[in-house]
Amino acid sequence: MAVYGIAEGLYWPNDWLRLTIAISNAEMGYGEALRGFSDEYWERGDDRYTSNVAAAYTAIDCLDAQTNPHQAAVPMARFRKASPLLGSSFKAENAICNDWPLTTTLRRPDLHLDDAPPIVVLSTTGDPATPYAWGVRLARELGSGVLVTRKGEGHTAYAWGNACIDNAVDAFLIYGVAPRNGLEC
Repeated sequence: MAVYGIAEGLYWPNDWLRLTIAISNAEMGYGEALRGFSDEYWERGDDRYTSNVAAAYTAIDCLDAQTNPHQAAVPMARFRKASPLLGSSFKAENAICNDWPLTTTLRRPDLHLDDAPPIVVLSTTGDPATPYAWGVRLARELGSGVLVTRKGEGHTAYAWGNACIDNAVDAFLIYGVAPRNGLEC
């Protein structure tokens, strides 16, 4: 719960002060505020979950893992090196799928779409959940990918009040005009 509480609190810069206080309280033995963040992440109400997001997350992740089996082979030491505090927890998430009862015949798709119309990829430099490098790699791998970078903090890029991002996306969605590849906002 603490890991997902921290993750939820990192998504939005406006929550960072509240997260700092929640972590400080948890360090003193009062975890209610941090649990509140975890409850927000998993859409948990007072006495029940208000959606199936937790189950859906696991189902999607386990079926996706089957299309990319090498991810489970990443050694624990690499996770611990990347994050001494939380690495083991993230590695443990891979183990959840070891006993997943469903299988898929899907395989990792070839994302090279050189002949496709432009596909706009938004990536934020300070996104705590989706590393910026993933967006860069996806745009390159697509072939027809157009990378638009939001320089800033927080999860996602669109509809955050950044007119440069919002105008570029709106022009693409409404008029079909792709932004310039490499646009930075």
